[in-house]
Amino acid sequence: MAEVTRASEDIHRRRSDASSEMTLDDAIEAREQYLRENPHLREFQAEIDATLRNVVGFENRMVVLGLMMEARMYQLKAIIAGLLPDKDAPFGTPKPERDTEGLLPAARRDLH
Repeated sequence: MAEVTRASEDIHRRRSDASSEMTLDDAIEAREQYLRENPHLREFQAEIDATLRNVVGFENRMVVLGLMMEARMYQLKAIIAGLLPDKDAPFGTPKPERDTEGLLPAARRDLH
C-alpha cells in the first residue's frame, strides 16, 4: 500500500511540475503577445529585465519591482499635476502650451 501511495505522490508531483512549467510558458507568451499589441512598452520591459537581471531572490525582486512602480507613479503624478490648472491663476487664464504628446515642459523633464 505504501508503494501505491508513493507512486501516486510521484505522479501528482510530476503533474504539478508540468503544470507549473506550462503556466510559466503561458505567462511568457501572454507577455510577448501584450508587447506585440503595445510596442511602446518594449523599452519599459527591457528596463525591467535589465534591472532584475542582477537581483537575487524572489523577495528582492518584488522589492525592486515595487520601487520601480513607485517611481513611475511619482512620474505620472507630476504629469497629472502639469495637466491641472494652476489653483492660484485667475479664472479663464489660458493653460500653457503643451508638446506633441500633450505634456507640459516640466512634466516632460520629470518623465526622463
